[in-house]
Amino acid sequence: MLGYLMDLICILCAVRLPPGHSGPQLCRYCVEALPWRDYEADTDSAPDIHRLIAPLTYDGFTADWVVRAKHQSGMIEARVLGELLALVLLETYPDPDDRPACLVPVPLSWQRLLMRGHNQATLIAEPIRRALQIPIRHNAARRSRHTGIQPGRHAGQRHRNVHNAFRSRWHWRGEPLAIIDDVFTSGATVSALARCLREAGAGDIHVWCATRALPPA
Repeated sequence: MLGYLMDLICILCAVRLPPGHSGPQLCRYCVEALPWRDYEADTDSAPDIHRLIAPLTYDGFTADWVVRAKHQSGMIEARVLGELLALVLLETYPDPDDRPACLVPVPLSWQRLLMRGHNQATLIAEPIRRALQIPIRHNAARRSRHTGIQPGRHAGQRHRNVHNAFRSRWHWRGEPLAIIDDVFTSGATVSALARCLREAGAGDIHVWCATRALPPA
């Protein structure tokens, strides 16, 4: 409705977008200027993950968007991240038969959900649901315990922090699933969730993250 009442502007450069603009709330110049990277990443170090798609480098504006989506009222930023990821996924999975059966946003503990008021992975998953026509299973898994935040921990600490931190609420029958998250760093969180879903009977686990953090120099 707001689109009919007022002109949309690019969230980066504030240029007015053309009437009837669809897709991410960005002009085409800003879309091209984003820190794009190779869409598909190697999963040899994460045996429970079948395929990893993370199209943007976690740097500059994209890092700001992720932080705002996590800790502030970054509803627009989360939606834009989801729309950008959806564009890549439509290109990567052109055949609907090759797509996972449902989307599983990485769940938060009830303490963190209460503190933030939203789950940023769910906000990112919503544009993907619309674009790829894949349902979201909001209650597919839960955090079995509250874990400390991952930033500031090295890879070993990250894996120990989320070890056995998830429980599946479904008994799967070999369905392929897609885990949705905002940023892929060491892969500890999505690997722990993927392992949990596989143990509950899920098939191939795809991981779709909006951004990927570069390893430290």
